[in-house]
Amino acid sequence: MIIDAFNAVHFFNEASFDTVEGHSKNVLIENNWFVRIRDNAVEAEDFAWNWTVRHNFFVDCYVPFSVEMARSGHFYIYGNLGWNGHRPGPPDDDHSNGQLFKFPETHQASGPHYVFNNTWWTTMSTAKKKRFSDFHHYNNVIAMRSLDGSPLQDPPNVFGSAWQTPDIPDLGPADLVKSEEKRFTKRWEELVISFDGDCIEHANFPAAYREAGYPLGDRSHSSPVVFNKLEFGLPIALRLIQPARAMPIDLKLPDGAVVTVGNRKTVIGAWQGKNLISAPTVAFEELWPGISPFSTINSYGDVSSKANA
Repeated sequence: MIIDAFNAVHFFNEASFDTVEGHSKNVLIENNWFVRIRDNAVEAEDFAWNWTVRHNFFVDCYVPFSVEMARSGHFYIYGNLGWNGHRPGPPDDDHSNGQLFKFPETHQASGPHYVFNNTWWTTMSTAKKKRFSDFHHYNNVIAMRSLDGSPLQDPPNVFGSAWQTPDIPDLGPADLVKSEEKRFTKRWEELVISFDGDCIEHANFPAAYREAGYPLGDRSHSSPVVFNKLEFGLPIALRLIQPARAMPIDLKLPDGAVVTVGNRKTVIGAWQGKNLISAPTVAFEELWPGISPFSTINSYGDVSSKANA
C-alpha cells in the first residue's frame, strides 16, 4: 500500500544503448493499493518490456498509468479498479485534472500493449493528448461519476479538449507534435491503435468521436453503468449489475505464443463473478515458490488460483 506520495512505482531505464533491453523487463505489479498519488502511480520511463499490472486498486491518483517511453512492448494491464473523486493538490492548483494514461510525443513499439477489463469510477479523461503505438484498449468500463456516485453533468472528453480538430496529413515532426498537444492522436491505423468493447459513460462515446476521426470498434458503447453499490473506494461495489458480454481478446505473448482471454461467460470490466479477471501473462510466476499461477483476487481479498480466462 502506498499512500500520500508523489510517485509510487517508478522505473527508469537509462542503460547504455547496447544493454538497454536487459533492464526494466519482466515486471509484475499486483495486489496493491495506490491512494492519493499526486503524480503517477505506475510509471515506466525510457525503455521497458514485458510488464503485467493487474488486480490493483487506485484511489485519487493524478495519473494511474504513465507510459512515456521511447520504446517498449508486451504490456498487460487488466483487472484493476479505480476511483477518482477528489482533485489532488492544493485547492488553487490548476494542474490537477489528471488522466488515466499519460503518453509521450513519440513512441516506438517492439510488441503490443493491452489494457483490458478494468473498471473505473472517475472524473478524468482516458487520454488527453499525445500518442502511443501498438496500443489496444478492450472491454473496459469507465463510469464518469461524481464523488457521490451521480453522473457528471459536464464530463471531460475521453480523448482531450481538442478532440474535434481534424488530423492534417503530411505535417512535419514539430507541427505533428503541436497538433496533438490537446488531443489524443487520430492516426490509429499508422500507429496500430484499437479501442473496442469498452463501455464509457459519455455523450460523445462512441458516435461523435467516430465522426471526429477516432475509429472506435463496433462493440464500443455507452450506457449507464449500474454498480453493485455506490460506495467510493470499496472494491466489491464496482461489481456490475447485468454487465454486457465481453469480446474475446487474442494476446500476443513475448515468446510468440497467442492466448485467448474470454469465453461465453466473460463480461466487461474487472469483476468476473466473485473474482477479478485473470490471464496467463506472467510465465515466470510459475517459478515463484508459494504462488499459484494465474492467481486472482476474490471479493474478500483472498487469493484464488481459479482462472477465468
